[in-house]
Amino acid sequence: MSSPGQSQISDINGKQTAKVTILQLNMNKIIAIDFDGTIVLDKFPDIGDERPYAVNTIKLLKNRGYKVILWTCRTGEHFDAARKWLDERGLVFDAYNEHLPNEFEENGRKIHADAYIDDRSFPPFRGDWLEVMRNFK
Repeated sequence: MSSPGQSQISDINGKQTAKVTILQLNMNKIIAIDFDGTIVLDKFPDIGDERPYAVNTIKLLKNRGYKVILWTCRTGEHFDAARKWLDERGLVFDAYNEHLPNEFEENGRKIHADAYIDDRSFPPFRGDWLEVMRNFK
C-alpha cells in the first residue's frame, strides 16, 4: 500500500512496481499525449511495444483528476488500430484529437492543453514515464 504522497505503478506485465513520490498534483489540468513514440515505441504504421509504465501512468494521472487527450497524427484505419490497442488495455481518454467538450467554441488544429507529452517536443520525451510522474506536481 502506498503512503500519502506516493503512488505505486506496475510495468506492462504487472510484476515490477515503482514508487513515485507525488508532491502535489494540480487538479483539472489538461495533458495532451502522443501515441507513436510516446505511449508505444514508434513503429508506424504498425504499433510498437508499450513504453514501460505508459498505460499505468496515464491511468494514474486520470485517477488523480487530470484530463487526458490522445493527440496523434494517426487517421483512418491507423487511428482505429491505436484506439483498439488502448481499449484493450482499459485506457480511455477524455478526448481524441480534439479539445475537451465545452473547452472552446472554435476548434483549431492545435489541441488546447496545459502540458504536451510527445517524443517530438523540445525537450523531447525520452520514454521515461516515471519521470513524467515526478514532474507533475
